Amino acid sequence: MEALNILSSIVIITAVGAVVYKTAKLFYKLITNADLTVTNKRTGKSIKMGAHPTPGFAEKLLDVINS
Repeated sequence: MEALNILSSIVIITAVGAVVYKTAKLFYKLITNADLTVTNKRTGKSIKMGAHPTPGFAEKLLDVINS
């Protein structure tokens, strides 16, 4: 009977560990794929950068900053 209790405890701990791992993995993906928005408050122009910036992003960013 005690072996069954130990086994059920191991299963519960493993399940909790799996949930924590999946949650941490999802949180990491959300953080690293977050969009970045740069806004020039004086002119109101803004640019949004995703996880993978486009080739013309630097020029657009400079346009927003220098406007």
